[in-house]
Amino acid sequence: MLYFLGFTAYTSLPRLLSSIRSRWKQPLQHPILSLALLAIAVFAIHYTTYAHPYLLADNRHLTFYIWRRWFMRHWLCKYLLAPVYVYSFYHFFTTTKDKWLAGVILLATTACVVLAGLLELRYFIVPYTLWRLGVSENKLGRERRWVDWVELALNLVTNSLVLYLFLYKPFKWPHNPEHWQRIMW
Repeated sequence: MLYFLGFTAYTSLPRLLSSIRSRWKQPLQHPILSLALLAIAVFAIHYTTYAHPYLLADNRHLTFYIWRRWFMRHWLCKYLLAPVYVYSFYHFFTTTKDKWLAGVILLATTACVVLAGLLELRYFIVPYTLWRLGVSENKLGRERRWVDWVELALNLVTNSLVLYLFLYKPFKWPHNPEHWQRIMW
């Protein structure tokens, strides 16, 4: 669930940043809920963060590089994201029209990812799309339509970078030198 919230915050970063001035106080307005969410996040990070053997064995996936360059950098790095996850939780629920639907999306995504046992960013694309379809435009107002275009541009740049890596940066594994390998979601 926490990884999905982080993914959602990144892919909707322009929306999150455009409303940060009005929403940065939300965790402070609900201190008990925020502390409880932070405690749950730290507890979940401590007891459920593990590197699946396939995650570290396959350097063709973006999650391999994210894991190696952030989560394995230092044991504290994974805990530094806890406040980001809490703020992402507020962003996820306060931007949707239907809170019940947002809860169902979050629970269904959590159930699927937990049962899969493996972290892959592509698992989050369908739930993110469903959440994004339910985002209330009234939260930003009509005058902030530029946020949608910047969000689209961010996602196009991200996908273009992944496509560039896939097409133009193939590599070979030492144990399998006759086949090219490619980076993918």
